[in-house]
Amino acid sequence: MLLTGTPMKNGRPSNIFPLLKAVRHPFGDDQYSFEVTFCNGRFKHFKNTRVWDASGASNLTVLNAHIATHVLCKNKEDCLRDLPPKTREYKTVQVSSRFELQYAHAMNELVGLISLIDIRLKITC
Repeated sequence: MLLTGTPMKNGRPSNIFPLLKAVRHPFGDDQYSFEVTFCNGRFKHFKNTRVWDASGASNLTVLNAHIATHVLCKNKEDCLRDLPPKTREYKTVQVSSRFELQYAHAMNELVGLISLIDIRLKITC
């Protein structure tokens, strides 16, 4: 038996594969097949390199139907009825000027990459 927080409902199908493998579910036998079928797994080209991408989701109704007998879903309200409501606190944190510069540089690089991707998409479309 495994106990885990959120990969079932909130995560991607790729998060559940190691759990299925650990409990010896048939879907945990072949990671490649699992990723193709349930994670929209496919090769993509990135900077002249072929990379495997299994970050998506596909055929979720089939996946849910096949693992339903192995999954027990409980939420906080079912288990912890006296739990107080969630509170969030936002705090300001002082950051050194060196890290501010690193952050600004990283954001500028990201904007440049997004612009480059956008240009490439417009060219191919």
